[in-house]
Amino acid sequence: MSFKLKLPFAIQWKIPKHRFNEFQTPTNKHLKSDTYNFPNIPGLQYYLTIYPNDYQCRGECLIFLYLTLPNEKMEIQSYFVVAIESANFSFKANYVFNCITNGCGKTCCKTEELFDPKKKFIIDEEMTIKVDGFLMVETNSVERKIWNCNNFSGLLGLGLWAEENSKDFTIFVDEKKIDVHKCVIS
Repeated sequence: MSFKLKLPFAIQWKIPKHRFNEFQTPTNKHLKSDTYNFPNIPGLQYYLTIYPNDYQCRGECLIFLYLTLPNEKMEIQSYFVVAIESANFSFKANYVFNCITNGCGKTCCKTEELFDPKKKFIIDEEMTIKVDGFLMVETNSVERKIWNCNNFSGLLGLGLWAEENSKDFTIFVDEKKIDVHKCVIS
């Protein structure tokens, strides 16, 4: 049986102005955000990169969302928005990631505009890039965590799970009915 998971994600990346100093002239370097994991899909990671003045796109500043997939057979549909709100810049993407490491991005401005205070890409000595979106992942398994405890009586989730009469709603998977507590799900 396969499941289609909708995985929301978001990043707010604050980059200090001084990190852009070496990009006044074209270079093969770029800046990379922290890397984030999706806990329910081992090996699936995401991060942002910014190319303020790359040799291949001289004079342009590009922003990319990258995914690292757990295997080469996986294909992930993405829907996301990248924004630099202070500069009134944003772009939406609907992209299929299908390589181990794959990126999707766009030019956000000319390199000279990046450093122009009137364009407001850098405010109060930093640039803030926000990404908000979700991934659609088809998987054949859902990771299950096994809890090793000698005494389950103190665990709220397990106590609620055993309580049949006061479940809040029902989830249907294929033709199987599962009654659940919203507290357990959250």
